[in-house]
Amino acid sequence: MAEDRAKKTCYVCGRNSVGWDSDIDADSVDGDLNGIIHYYHCKSCGARFQVYESFSARSKIKGYYIEPIDHSLADDFLKRHHYLAQQGNGFLGKVQYGLFTKDRKFVGCIVFAGVSVIETLIGAFDGFERFSDQTGFWELTRLAMDDKNKVPNLTSWFVARAIRKLRHENYVRAIISYADSKYHNGYIYQATSFKYYGLTPQKSDFFEDMGDGSERQVWRGSVKGLKGEWRERSRKHRYMIVYDKSLNIKWQEEPYPKGDNTEYELHEPDEMQMNIFDYLGV
Repeated sequence: MAEDRAKKTCYVCGRNSVGWDSDIDADSVDGDLNGIIHYYHCKSCGARFQVYESFSARSKIKGYYIEPIDHSLADDFLKRHHYLAQQGNGFLGKVQYGLFTKDRKFVGCIVFAGVSVIETLIGAFDGFERFSDQTGFWELTRLAMDDKNKVPNLTSWFVARAIRKLRHENYVRAIISYADSKYHNGYIYQATSFKYYGLTPQKSDFFEDMGDGSERQVWRGSVKGLKGEWRERSRKHRYMIVYDKSLNIKWQEEPYPKGDNTEYELHEPDEMQMNIFDYLGV
């Protein structure tokens, strides 16, 4: 993709013999909030030069930028804007990014963490064992947007840019994410080039009757002799994007799920946008 963007005419000798060398991220160049620097060379005269390209110049989405945020700031935003946090569920996070407007309004949050259980990687990839190195495997654990800030394609733009930033700052072999089938189908992951690997296996949880009209979920230990009932969990859609081509995936890729989101929305447009990773040259 970057090769296609190359300036074909050399600025020095004027010949159409320019080749692309590499790209680097540029968080702030000449006052522009985000962009990329392309490095080129002329195959005729040997001249080397660089061209700065603003992401905003290629996108209809303007006036937004991304920066790392701490866990507490992410937690505060998620409590107000994420359905799981509103149910009292916390989150695991190693890297958090916030989406901001130029006037510093906080409008989006994305959280990445290490894969929570090794069994996920054992099931997903050939050659993984319980004590295998998990470095480079990430899970996108939370994504939330301010629902008052409804801008078409902004969520997928944010996800793509956050992943690009994650890869620039960390070692990334693969990213896994889940969409709870009770709430949504994961259209945001479909719009950002994740592949779909079906639903997680069915699991159930035991809820103990406390005898006073209340109940508690039993997370560990035996439930023998306890009064209560088993309830099936909602299954989760599995999405993954793999960057390390040496990985051999065991999960079976399936067609994207479709249908209405029942209790959840990220305000994406009705039509799926273009492959935004190609668009950003990731």
